[in-house]
Amino acid sequence: MPEHMHSYLTQTPQMCADTIVWLARERKEWLAGRFVFGPADMEELAAKKNEIVEKDLLKLKLVI
Repeated sequence: MPEHMHSYLTQTPQMCADTIVWLARERKEWLAGRFVFGPADMEELAAKKNEIVEKDLLKLKLVI
């Protein structure tokens, strides 16, 4: 990776570990099939649950 891109690499192993623990703590059916960025704030994501489900957000779809 080019040197000038290194400043964008701010994620730590702890951030990813926290995400895995949050996801594994309890089953979250509403996240099934959705993209979740590891270092994202999971509590903030959970607060947007209704909007994500209602608008069918965070899903990758193939449209032909």
